[in-house]
Amino acid sequence: MQQKKFAQFTLSLHLRRKLHPGVCPPYETIDLIIAIQSSGYAEEEYSIVKTFLVDLIKEMVQLTSSDTRVKLFSFQEKPDPFGRSPKIGFKSPYAVIEKVEELKMSKGKGSSWFWTLNLIQKMVFAPNFGNREDAKDFIVLIVKDLPTDDSLYDATIPARQLRDEGVKIIVIGILPHDSTTTRELFISKLFQITGSRDKIIIADGGAESFNDKLPSLPQALCGQPCSD
Repeated sequence: MQQKKFAQFTLSLHLRRKLHPGVCPPYETIDLIIAIQSSGYAEEEYSIVKTFLVDLIKEMVQLTSSDTRVKLFSFQEKPDPFGRSPKIGFKSPYAVIEKVEELKMSKGKGSSWFWTLNLIQKMVFAPNFGNREDAKDFIVLIVKDLPTDDSLYDATIPARQLRDEGVKIIVIGILPHDSTTTRELFISKLFQITGSRDKIIIADGGAESFNDKLPSLPQALCGQPCSD
């Protein structure tokens, strides 16, 4: 049954690409890292975020070539690419979708943007770790409120290094209703990571408003509206 469903999906995808080739021509083949903060959620919230991840990856399938690869991991005080996260490197998008359910919510409330971006810059997006020269590199960073180690570590350093190396960083920021962080401060901190307001997506209504933000991603990824 699974093989039949996959065959039907593959045929549908092939026809879609024939009918709508090169939705985002400059970025057809990409290596995408999705780094999700796993701390600070209620269980229902985290379930919403995981559903959003599946929808996000499916959207990427429609916008990119069949050579696109995805890597998924979670982080709290430090990134967790081999522990609670699925134990995978870069895989095909649909192989990663099957692993989303394995993501576990952390009990802690802290998060570190610095250590997450530092690990990606030093290890994941490096030639000796399987980075491809012919692929465009993207990071989608999903964060909830400001990092708890903001006064100790400067996340702008690895973020700037990644951008200088050609990596595009998109941040989806969840601003909880009860947060003491102002929207203006949140956006300014995210801007230091992305280097562009066009690559910041704010979920003002908490995780519940995630699905409303999915249409914003094609523009953030392509740098221009992507049309069918």
